[in-house]
Amino acid sequence: GGGIGLGLTELDDGHVVVHYLTEDGSAQEAGIELGAEILEVNGLPVIQAAARVVPWSSPFSTEHVLRLQQYRYLTRGQLGSTVKITWNNPGSTNTRSATLTFRKERASFAATSLYSGLNWDAPPVEFNVLEESGYGYVRIWTLSDDLNLIIRLFERAVNVFRNKQVPGVILDLRHNLGGSPMGTELASYFTEERIEVSRGYYYSEKLGYFDTHGPPDTIEPNRDLQYNGPVVVMVGPACASACEHVAWVFDQLPQVLVIGQYPTNGIMGEVGRGQYELPGELSFQIPTGMELDMEGKIVVEGVGVVPDVDVPINENTVFGGGDPVLDFAIEVLNR
Repeated sequence: GGGIGLGLTELDDGHVVVHYLTEDGSAQEAGIELGAEILEVNGLPVIQAAARVVPWSSPFSTEHVLRLQQYRYLTRGQLGSTVKITWNNPGSTNTRSATLTFRKERASFAATSLYSGLNWDAPPVEFNVLEESGYGYVRIWTLSDDLNLIIRLFERAVNVFRNKQVPGVILDLRHNLGGSPMGTELASYFTEERIEVSRGYYYSEKLGYFDTHGPPDTIEPNRDLQYNGPVVVMVGPACASACEHVAWVFDQLPQVLVIGQYPTNGIMGEVGRGQYELPGELSFQIPTGMELDMEGKIVVEGVGVVPDVDVPINENTVFGGGDPVLDFAIEVLNR
């Protein structure tokens, strides 16, 4: 329950910096500044210290989510306990150390959540045409709201983009906890060819192995509405479950590039048959099925949807303000 008022980010070059600082927290009072490089935690190099952390929200399907959560929990501790931090403030070569006390504060914990940017009150789909670039932008916040509404709003976005002849489309899937795996439905507006993408499998007690349970999941072209321009899909670890299905299906289209600073969450196992009621009004959910592509490889689980183009994680993108991933998506389309 305790924090020291820090949010940490590991940059591409291996440096670990403070990207969030709680006002009047233990860290700020000790003289740690926003952008400071953290060198050691309790006498260990910070990367080694983070690697030893077992987050309370474990386990995770992917290594990148584990790593992000290890840094999140590295700055948490029991109320009243202490941790020794060694750091360099921005522009200074004067290495400093201090012993910080864990206080009751949740601001840094919330700020470092994978879902800190999720707008829980937003409509399921929002879209507009970006003023400066002229690209179409559509964000899907959830796939578990009114499914008919989601499809209608998305179709309206595609129709607006086509009518305005936008030169490219950006699909934002960075914050979406999933719901219905409707990737093939949403991708139908972006292909004129029928494309088989994957099959679902369940373990068969009778056969003694995993067996498919129906025809392939297929993108069927929407004959009434098509957009044929380039598409950039933005992803991140807060895109989970059915959201990853949408991102993965779109990535099967030749005109699509997936970009992000990290892959998606990596938890797309089928749970439709894995719902169990337990005593004490508890319930339990577990994946009991799996999705394989048409070559027989497991889809998403354990690795996530990996970006085709990585957005840098450096001081410019962490501290430059604005939305660096969206800026990068525009740059990719400009190219």
